[in-house]
Amino acid sequence: MSAKSLSFHTDICPLMAGEHLRICPQEYTCCTTEMEDKLSQQSKLEFENLVEETSHFVRTTFVSRHKKFDALYVERIFNNAVVLSGYGTGLHRPKGTNWSHELLRFR
Repeated sequence: MSAKSLSFHTDICPLMAGEHLRICPQEYTCCTTEMEDKLSQQSKLEFENLVEETSHFVRTTFVSRHKKFDALYVERIFNNAVVLSGYGTGLHRPKGTNWSHELLRFR
């Protein structure tokens, strides 16, 4: 940087030691703590939005398949309960208990 451009730069934005900065390099800079905080918040927001947009398809696909799996699983449990209710009363359930009617409420 030439002396002329350095002088112009320091007139607009005076350089100061950057020991007060947490994220930016702690060299001579014109970045203040407020500027650093604002840039940090803006960067965080942009990153969160990018992750949200990018992961939307994966999340919706997962939720959809999860619901289909649950429905299939409940259907199979119900069908097995109906089959088992046809067997002897003492083998799979207490006498007088009809599990298929109990499982109907989950359907």
